[in-house]
Amino acid sequence: MPDEQVCASTSALLCSMAANSCKAALQGQQRSVKARGAHDMDDSGSSSDDSWSIEKAGTREDAWQRTDLNIVLVNPQIPQNAGNVSRTCAATGIPLHLVGPLGFKTDDKMLKRAGLDYWHSVCVDTHKSWEAFYKYFSELPEPKRLVAFTVYGDHFYAGPEFTYQPGDWLVFGAETSGLPPEAHRDVLASGGALVKIPIIEKHVRSINLAVCAGIGAFEAIRQLDAGQHQVAPRQSPSFDEVVVKYFPQSPLAPQQGAGSSSGAATQAASVGGEVM
Repeated sequence: MPDEQVCASTSALLCSMAANSCKAALQGQQRSVKARGAHDMDDSGSSSDDSWSIEKAGTREDAWQRTDLNIVLVNPQIPQNAGNVSRTCAATGIPLHLVGPLGFKTDDKMLKRAGLDYWHSVCVDTHKSWEAFYKYFSELPEPKRLVAFTVYGDHFYAGPEFTYQPGDWLVFGAETSGLPPEAHRDVLASGGALVKIPIIEKHVRSINLAVCAGIGAFEAIRQLDAGQHQVAPRQSPSFDEVVVKYFPQSPLAPQQGAGSSSGAATQAASVGGEVM
């Protein structure tokens, strides 16, 4: 079979597997979320479904939300990317800002599916345009700084070359066109910085938006939380429970009655969701 046909067949298989995985993850999911205020979206990002919309995501009242970092997606076009970034925000407590016009609608069919069941744990603000966002940002108290990730950046995105500081807003552009010219202008005019994640541009023009946001977010956290990082193994579900449920044929799978692992097989029935 020609290489082109092999690649096409593999791509189709992966797409089918991904679609089935998302469908399985969403079956039976019925989660209520707390309504909160947000800036009105324009027609390109409006929601016609009153049962759920992104405006019913998390709230800044949650004590675990970070106050020293924000993530801003400017004109994102692919809902799956916005959903993946929302998951990163839920995992890190970083508030998320979506700046229109968006390439998708903010109803449950689009974004709720992309963000699975994490949206209720994400503090989200929406803005009609870059102009509206920049006005909003300009009226906020100090400390604050815009840090835009762009292929036209003149600073390496990570330390020791670049130092993040409390009040940084990490800004990312559209998957297709990057940040608009006015965003580059306003970032620099406000005293912000243009940073770049280096790649081998011979092969690709850019890397995935959600990947960029994750790289930037965790580098900023690494610096801002220096000396405070705490890592501990997950307690529930335990490693043995996960092995029994997902890898029962593994030689590492605990056996019934084998010392401290006894009972793991029966407990494994209650293990669900993503654990790794």
